[in-house]
Amino acid sequence: MIVVFLFFEKNDISNFYPSLVNILCSYVIASLAAVLYWDSRRSNFLSTKELELLAAADHLTRLHNRRSFDLHMKRAWQDAIDKNLSIALFLIDVDNFKKFNDIYGHLEGDKCLCTISEVISNSIRKTDFAARYGGEEFVVSLIGLNYETTERIANGLLENMRKQKIPHAGSVTPYVTLSLGCMIYRPDGQEAVGIEDFIRMADDALYMAKGQGRNRVVMHPDATKAF
Repeated sequence: MIVVFLFFEKNDISNFYPSLVNILCSYVIASLAAVLYWDSRRSNFLSTKELELLAAADHLTRLHNRRSFDLHMKRAWQDAIDKNLSIALFLIDVDNFKKFNDIYGHLEGDKCLCTISEVISNSIRKTDFAARYGGEEFVVSLIGLNYETTERIANGLLENMRKQKIPHAGSVTPYVTLSLGCMIYRPDGQEAVGIEDFIRMADDALYMAKGQGRNRVVMHPDATKAF
């Protein structure tokens, strides 16, 4: 705080008070303007962050959306190369979901998708990335895990879904189940397997899981086991 000592003659006191009032008024106005300015900046910052979060989220499940996943994969892939880490990908499909909607209605279908998103979030690590891939498909990427741990997390996810016991009269069991295809790989930057190949291989594993009867995890045959 700056303290200003003012010296004035006795006969100048009548001029002093109006000047003091003007100074105080100017100070109050400047302070108020500064508060309003920074409050506006803060509000704009929060609004921008909120918009970014909304743009990255799926409106129904509140997981990340497909666009957010595409951006994440580029960063995660490069991070795995830079740090010499493995990267794994789950592609997850709800078994016979069209029949579920036909039997129980789309509102129940939406509730089911929300429950599945919660199960996925609660079955993976906080550092893992989960998104709604489209329709009744979900995707999860995991970095830095070995083959056995990745497979265990995948099977645990499906078991946690079975525990929900959501009725499904038109599926392979009386309850809603998931099929999961997984690919795990350690990229080296030499493009022996690129991002598109990697995602396609996880998708191939998912189709294998469906072809083998659904309600199961299938690890891609070319998934790397040596870490």
